Amino acid sequence: MQKYPYYLSHFFVFFVCLFSLFFLVQCRGIEPSGNIVKVVFVIDGDTVTVLTQEQQKIKVRMAYIDAPEQKQAFGQKSKQFLNHKLYGKEVQLETFGQDRYGRTLARVWSESEDINLTMIQEGLAWHYQQYAKDKQNQESYLRYERAQEQAERLKIGLWQEKYPTAPWVFRSKESKSKK
Repeated sequence: MQKYPYYLSHFFVFFVCLFSLFFLVQCRGIEPSGNIVKVVFVIDGDTVTVLTQEQQKIKVRMAYIDAPEQKQAFGQKSKQFLNHKLYGKEVQLETFGQDRYGRTLARVWSESEDINLTMIQEGLAWHYQQYAKDKQNQESYLRYERAQEQAERLKIGLWQEKYPTAPWVFRSKESKSKK
């Protein structure tokens, strides 16, 4: 049996590991492909307007998160942070259809950063579990859930408040007070 030089076997193992890692990342959808758009307006902490390569404006609702409303504590900070991260930049969208208002639901990627997840990590959005539980893949769901738990534990962003009000609770109270 012919023996290969020591360095060749290590090179082979390294190559196999590198190829496997590349294959896993591509198969798991860590980064989307296509859908490159430019952010032209930040509406609030979870909604942006983008311009497609065909010069079409599209309203994008960031999937699986819910940011504080403008009138809530951290509502303005959430919008400002998102504006700083995205305004005028090209991003990639990982789309999931449309919501009931006709907005495109998407995970927004800037370079290789999941901006939706970043908003949770920065304590500027909630993981919108009531919608995510049936639609978000398990691995992504757990990342978002852990990010929120860590932000709460470290009292980052809105978690500095003693009793932060979730946006869906705030909206419900607002709609009841208008009746």
